[in-house]
This record gives sequence, structure tokens and C-alpha cells, in this order.
Amino acid sequence: MKRLNVLTSSIILGGISLFSYVQAAEFAALAIDRNNGFAYGWSHGQASLVLAEQRATEECKKRTDHSCTVVLSWSGDGCGVYRTVEGNVGTAYGWGVAPTQ
Repeated sequence: MKRLNVLTSSIILGGISLFSYVQAAEFAALAIDRNNGFAYGWSHGQASLVLAEQRATEECKKRTDHSCTVVLSWSGDGCGVYRTVEGNVGTAYGWGVAPTQ
């Protein structure tokens, strides 16, 4: 009987640890105006993927009259980057995610 109690306690503690980890995850997103690479919006530290994408879209819409599209979203550790060129050069842009800066 004692062995069963230890096993049950381990499962419960493992479940609590996993739940705490899931709750602590933070989400981030990048939204851009594909017609105007200078219009973009970031979000980070959000409680869910949906909230991160909504916030990034809202931030992007502050900079453009066109529609914004979420092009990148992630959770946990990592670093996102967005790069665009000067307006007199063209409209090239790009994005990516990496474990560190």
C-alpha cells in the first residue's frame, strides 16, 4: 500500500509541475502589411497564441490602412527579428526566430 501512495504522489506532483510550466509559457507574434513592409506590429509576453496574434495585428494596424497578416508566432524562449530596407531602395523585408539574439 505504501508503494502505491508514493507512485500516486509522484504522478500528482508531475501533473502539477507540467501544469505550472504550461501556464508560465509566453507567446509572441509578428504581423506585417505585405503591401507596405514598413507597417508591422510585434507582441510578446502574451498568455496565449491567440492574444499574441491579436496584439501584433492591432499594433500593425496602427501603422497602415491596409490589412495586416500574422507571419510569425512562437512561444517560450527565443528571439524574433524583422528587417526591412530603406524606402528608396525597395520593399524587401524578412523575419525569423532563433534561440538567442
